[in-house]
Amino acid sequence: MEESYEEQYAEGEIDLPDDLYAVTPIGADHLWAAGYFGAIYRTTDGGKNWRKLNGLTDQSIYDISFADEKNGWAVGRRGFVIHTTDGGDTWELQNISRKPPQHLFAVKAINPTTAWAVGDWGGRYFTDDSGKTWQDRSFLLTKDHPSFKYLSDDELEAFERGDKLYDDIFLNDVYFADDKHGWMAGEYGHTYWTEDGGETWNHGHIAGTVKFDERLEMELEEDAHVIVVASHGDKLLFPIMGPRWGKQPPFALSNPIYVDIDGGGFAPSKDTLGHPLPVKGE
Repeated sequence: MEESYEEQYAEGEIDLPDDLYAVTPIGADHLWAAGYFGAIYRTTDGGKNWRKLNGLTDQSIYDISFADEKNGWAVGRRGFVIHTTDGGDTWELQNISRKPPQHLFAVKAINPTTAWAVGDWGGRYFTDDSGKTWQDRSFLLTKDHPSFKYLSDDELEAFERGDKLYDDIFLNDVYFADDKHGWMAGEYGHTYWTEDGGETWNHGHIAGTVKFDERLEMELEEDAHVIVVASHGDKLLFPIMGPRWGKQPPFALSNPIYVDIDGGGFAPSKDTLGHPLPVKGE
């Protein structure tokens, strides 16, 4: 006779093969952990014993968050979302209607009915009805966005038709201290904060980050080298690779170092730093 799920995964230690990506506590005793291949575990004694729960998926779960001991969400690969109202004994699948589905890297349960989730390609999603509906509040490209000038003809046509063009920012985490004050953080040092529950978001700036706030003029001495290490900025380096390319934003296509050794323009150094990466411009 085949064992039931509850018999197969009884109280005890966490299975060693499961890679776990996230943990969330409610008080000192109630915690949930989640990770690879749909793994979800719960402890009610501060971690002395863990019970494996049925997460309804074999996809990786990247984050899990509970508003209290009963109500919580878990999110993961390809827009996967599940919700529980009984502490994880049972879960229901929920839907974020974005096509194609994007990975979700973090979720924050603010109260039993309200949560935020973030992920790939500017993904920001909000629910205030326990997840029955998720509002797509993702970052979109607009005409004043620094990357707008680099859209392809097909992308420009899509924009003119009114199609959504999502910003290429991966958001990796979201946190709310209360129902009004929250933060998001992502790649390339992007941070955002809100004081009105997410109705509006402000772009933060990390102190000490190198920024190209203005054009820098300099005169090269003999045998002098200028090395620029930058990524995904909203200012321009010029000329890049001389007149062939012209103005370009300061980000590396595959090699993180630009050099100008003769005043003729910045170009990739072609130093692959020991890795066989393709270098554009070879």
